Amino acid sequence: MKPFLGSDKYRTLVDTYPDPTTLASAIVKGTYLERVAVLRLWFTEGIPFAFKSRPMIYEAMREWTALRLQVDPKFVTLIGSARVGYSTSSTPKYGRVFGEASDLDLSAVGQVCPHPFR
Repeated sequence: MKPFLGSDKYRTLVDTYPDPTTLASAIVKGTYLERVAVLRLWFTEGIPFAFKSRPMIYEAMREWTALRLQVDPKFVTLIGSARVGYSTSSTPKYGRVFGEASDLDLSAVGQVCPHPFR
């Protein structure tokens, strides 16, 4: 593998919101470090699917939540189907499309700290 190019099996991950088959294949076939990269890029960072057309509302929600939890907004993220556009639970739920009846699952991991904007 050449530096910064990644392995061939990850060349199919080119979309912001990859389809369930492509994502599952990348996770199953990847090395530990490649799986960590997929988790970081598609599961904890970037604009979640649920807010793809209104990213600043997502950021406002993170800020609001962070103020109440006393953590940096960077430590608040959306997980689950709202993040990638479909359920990432095990089968038979895997691939179920995010929709109006879906919920927003938030996760916050970080050290409690005084908020810089108070």
